[in-house]
Formats: sequence, structure tokens, C-alpha cells
Amino acid sequence: MDRAKTQFEVVPLEIVQERIARGEIVETATDDGAFPLGAGGSSAAALRYPQWQGPFHAALVELNSDKLKELVAIAETAVNYRLQSISDMEHERAERLALEDALAGLRVLKREGGKNESSA
Repeated sequence: MDRAKTQFEVVPLEIVQERIARGEIVETATDDGAFPLGAGGSSAAALRYPQWQGPFHAALVELNSDKLKELVAIAETAVNYRLQSISDMEHERAERLALEDALAGLRVLKREGGKNESSA
């Protein structure tokens, strides 16, 4: 029986870092306080945790089901990487809760995206 792959096996951290380097995922807010959510230049108010909220928001607004799978995997990798980064930091409780909420949202996106695909 095949085991499910972890987020790090689906989208290795190196790929996320390469996409950040190419500007496909923006790591921090812009000078004017906005954060680009993807191609097309749409933006939102400055994000509190831009390292992982950018990829998370990009997945939330994606309508193309093929691209959604990729963006969800990238967002899961970014969220899990950040969870690992702050695992020993007690003062990061608010961010940890936000990360857990984001993972729950990504699970819903995966489940709903799969439903849309199977009904097509």
C-alpha cells in the first residue's frame, strides 16, 4: 500500500525557495505595504506573516483547478516550513494558530478542488 506523501515530498522546499528567488512568490510586503498575490498585480493589505500568507492567499483566489493543486501544495510547504521554524518559540502562539487555520483552509481547498475535478 502506498503511503501519502508529505508536503515536503510533494513540493520540496528548494522549489519554493527557487520560486521566491524568481519573484513568483513574494517573500515580503512591498514598500507601499501591499502584498502581491500573484500574476495580474492584484494585492491585499499588508500581510502580518508574508512568508506563508502570500502563497496561502494565492491558493485561496485561484480558480483554475490544475493551478490550484500546485498552489495548494506550495502553500502547504510554506506553512509547514514556518511551523517547523517557530516550533521552539513560545511567543509565536498567535502565528501558530494562524498557521493551523491556514492548514485547515488548505485541506478544504484540496477536498473541494477534488470534488470539482471529479464532477467535470
